[in-house]
Amino acid sequence: MLVREGAIYVISRTVPGVLAFATSMLLTWLLPAHEYGLYGFGIAIVVVGNNALFEWFGHGMMRWYESHQDDPVFMPTVLTLFAVSCLLSLLLPILAVTFGLLEGSQTLPWVLLFGTWAYGWFEFTSRIQTCRFQPMHYLFMSIARNGLILVGGILAARLLGSGEAVLLVAFAAMLFSGSLYMRGWARPMRLAFDPVLARQLMEYGAPMFLAMVFSSLMTSIQPVLIGTLASKAAVGGFTISFTLVQMTVLTITQGISMATWPRSVRAIESGDAAASDHQLRSNFTLLLGAVLPASAGLALLAPELGRLFVNPEYQDAIVRTSPWLSACAVLVALRSSYLDAAFQLGRRTALLAQVTGVGAALNLVLAVVLIPRWGDLGAAMAMTIAFAASTIHAILLVRRHCPLPFPRRETACITFATIVMAVAVVSLAGHGAFHLPLQIMGGVVTYAAVLGAFFWYAMSQGLVRRDALARAFGRAP
Repeated sequence: MLVREGAIYVISRTVPGVLAFATSMLLTWLLPAHEYGLYGFGIAIVVVGNNALFEWFGHGMMRWYESHQDDPVFMPTVLTLFAVSCLLSLLLPILAVTFGLLEGSQTLPWVLLFGTWAYGWFEFTSRIQTCRFQPMHYLFMSIARNGLILVGGILAARLLGSGEAVLLVAFAAMLFSGSLYMRGWARPMRLAFDPVLARQLMEYGAPMFLAMVFSSLMTSIQPVLIGTLASKAAVGGFTISFTLVQMTVLTITQGISMATWPRSVRAIESGDAAASDHQLRSNFTLLLGAVLPASAGLALLAPELGRLFVNPEYQDAIVRTSPWLSACAVLVALRSSYLDAAFQLGRRTALLAQVTGVGAALNLVLAVVLIPRWGDLGAAMAMTIAFAASTIHAILLVRRHCPLPFPRRETACITFATIVMAVAVVSLAGHGAFHLPLQIMGGVVTYAAVLGAFFWYAMSQGLVRRDALARAFGRAP
């Protein structure tokens, strides 16, 4: 069941991810460099705002949903907290104008405020579908959102040539798509508010709030820093490279996390240590088995993808930053979807805030030093080094406070298969549209063959049980 649902969620992130990449690629041709940079700049600010205002109680809702889903005051209380966060977000336009981040624009602050609400609403409602084990609903919501952004954004860019107009269309698509399937969970609710439950969510969420803010200062803030320390036009190169490399890997990561998180919570709440250990081992193996080869493949293929599909103005940025962003993507995936989960499942979110806080501080210091000299490359370097340090920090704290299993055998097999895959991809290198699909197919087939050989050997030696395979692919939750 885990693999089947994980596959659905990966598709739910992959197909919209392809649409998002197509949108970004086409916008590089349709928008002037400054306007495309403004588009990337605006998306970054909205993501930072969402992480600060909405992510904390979204994680809390997912942590408590399994044990409180039948409580009639649970969802009204959570929605009340969402509304309060919307009110707090009114401070964002004031701060943006005060610090001169938006160059005196009269309308952009309010477009970004609307975007923060719309982005937060979509993420919140998609988490509800995840908690309700409705991966197909999430799939249709995601495709609707990114499909509408593709069509509406391209029309706005073509007709108006404005990054601000494209942002407005994108945010409207998020709000609409997030409101689909509300009838499945927003059944008639009485007005209610449980202060005890709200306090529990806030006690859990306060460190999560800090962790989300610090996480934004490690990833989403990079375009803002480039625009401030370098130029708005330089944001465009980083945005398309980030979309091509990191967002592809993070799409896979988030799809897997959506399948594994509810089951991890259920296993922990059951009190069965063996079940929890098995679930966490499965989570790590599935995550690493998808993320490591994807990152390696993108590091090798990103320059060719950029040459074929992206405006030549941004190709140098892709060549410069893709190796750093690919390495960073592996670190982001393992830390955010496995190590960080230990702090959340163990309700030790203060430790998570500590890890992300140290990483954010390091990223900002490195960004101030590196971006003025190397621009987008400096931003990629700063983020990668900061995530490497925070991953090591998280491992040390997890070993001491929230022990996690580390499947060594599976890790070695996946790493070896990835190395063989990389050799195959490099050996098939060439120029032209024909070689790219050949490299992709050759890499996929090689990786699957090597990993399959390891798995067959493990089965023959009794190292992998057939009933475990049945549970992974079975239909029962």
